[in-house]
Amino acid sequence: MTNLQPLVLLLSLIALVGTLRKRRWVAASGVIGLFVIISPAAEWLFSRPLEGQYPVRPFKAPVSLAARTGSIVAGGKGPAVRLRDDLGQSAQKRIA
Repeated sequence: MTNLQPLVLLLSLIALVGTLRKRRWVAASGVIGLFVIISPAAEWLFSRPLEGQYPVRPFKAPVSLAARTGSIVAGGKGPAVRLRDDLGQSAQKRIA
């Protein structure tokens, strides 16, 4: 559950109550509040105090990371695994 979910629920309920009671300003404030908190511009604005204290540095991947990803990608390129000879035909089909 993110921090916005309770606020989205609250503003949705405000908009619903305003619609059901035919109070246009209450419904409009709920809908406008939903648009404000869900918009990417508001997300950027609200994240500035949290992210502003950290310096901007480019990401430098360690050398070993490239070697690990290469071995993971090439993991299925090995020799074919031979099935055991002591298993029956139906068991070999279930394994393969």
